[in-house]
Amino acid sequence: MPYFSSYIVMTEKELLNKLAQFQEIKPNNDWANWCLNNILNQPQIKESYPKAIKPKINLIGFDFFKKYRVAFGLSLFLIIFASSFALAQTSLPNSPLYSLKLLTQNIRIVLAPSWKKPLLKMEISEIRLNDLAKVKDLENKKNVIAEEIQKDLETVPSDLKKLPVRKNTLVVSQKIQQKSSDLSKTLEKLNLENSTKNSLSKTLIETQNQVLALINETEEKISNCPVYLNEKLDNLQKTIINNPQMFYTWSGKDLVQMKADLADAYNDLKAGNCLEAMDKIESINQILQIHSLDTTTSLGK
Repeated sequence: MPYFSSYIVMTEKELLNKLAQFQEIKPNNDWANWCLNNILNQPQIKESYPKAIKPKINLIGFDFFKKYRVAFGLSLFLIIFASSFALAQTSLPNSPLYSLKLLTQNIRIVLAPSWKKPLLKMEISEIRLNDLAKVKDLENKKNVIAEEIQKDLETVPSDLKKLPVRKNTLVVSQKIQQKSSDLSKTLEKLNLENSTKNSLSKTLIETQNQVLALINETEEKISNCPVYLNEKLDNLQKTIINNPQMFYTWSGKDLVQMKADLADAYNDLKAGNCLEAMDKIESINQILQIHSLDTTTSLGK
C-alpha cells in the first residue's frame, strides 16, 4: 500500500508541475488571430481562405441525347415508318394503315420499268380485289378502291402498245390475259354495289379484248413477217426519197441512228428475225414522228 500511495502522490505532483509549465506557454499572434476570427466569424478572414467549390454533376446521358437529338429523332422516325410500312402490307381496307398500303402500291407502279408496268398493274389489281373480298360493309371505301382498280385496268392496253420491244409485248400480253381471267373469277365473288361491280366488270372485259387484239395483231405480223416488213421498209424508203428536205434540220446523231436502224432492219429480215426487225422499224418511225412534230411546231410559230 505505501508503494501504491507514493505512486499516486508522485503522479499528482508531476501532474501539477506539468500544469504549471503549461501556463507558461503562450500562443503566437497568427494562431491567436485565426482562433479569434473563426470564433467571431469575421468576413475578412473567411475571404482569405479559398472557398470550397461545389462539384458540378454532368449528366452524360442527357448531354449525349442533347448533342445527337436530331439523329436520334430521325432514326426513331425511320424505325416507326418502317414498322408501319411492314404492317401496312398485310392490312385490309378496314385498317387505318390501308392507305399506306395503297400508296406503296402506287409508288411501285410508277417506279416500275415500262415492260413490267402493265403486268404489275394487273397483279396489284388482283391483290386489291382479294382485299375487298375479305371485308364486309365499308361500301364507300370499297367503291373508292374499285375506282382505283378500274383506272389501272383502263391504262393497261396503252402501256402494252408503248413497249419498245415487240417480243416483250407479246409475252407480257399473254400473261395479262391469264391475269384477266383470274380477276374475273375474283370479281364474281366480290360483294360490291351493283353499279360499281358492273362498271368494273365492263372495264375488265374491255381490257381483255384490247389485249387479245394486240396479241392477235402481233402474232399475225410475225406469221406474215417477210410480207409485212417488206411493205414497211418500202414505205420508209419512199418517204425518205420523196421528202429529202425534211432531213435539213436533222442532227447528225439522228441521221446516223436512222441509217443504222434501217440497215439492221434489212439484216434482221434476211436472217428471219422478225421481231427484231419490227423493233428497228418502230424506232425509225419514232424518230420520223418526233421530227414531224418539230416541223409542225416551227410552222405554227
